[in-house]
Amino acid sequence: MQRRGIFSLYPSAGDGANFSGFWVPYAPGVSGATVLIYSRRTCGLCDKARAVILSERARTDFAFEEVFIDGDDDLERRYGLRVPVVSVNGIEEFEYEIEPVRFGRMVRNKNGSK
Repeated sequence: MQRRGIFSLYPSAGDGANFSGFWVPYAPGVSGATVLIYSRRTCGLCDKARAVILSERARTDFAFEEVFIDGDDDLERRYGLRVPVVSVNGIEEFEYEIEPVRFGRMVRNKNGSK
């Protein structure tokens, strides 16, 4: 079973080199866009994409969910080697890399349009 929910940006104790947080099932106060990333647990490109998302999330209010495809046959077939795949408001917008400027514009505009 995949962990599904909204990733919280409250860092937990650690050395500061890696961001860590926790999952909450829903973010009712979030009024902005909804961002979903399909990723793998050990994926350098996924780590870079997540960093772009979290950097923008520190400035902009939007819901963020990360789904790890590892071990899920359906998700493996669907996303396989394409990860990370990032959707904004249900529309796939990025795979492999996120363009930070374009991503920022999309999530600042509540409807997610470019």
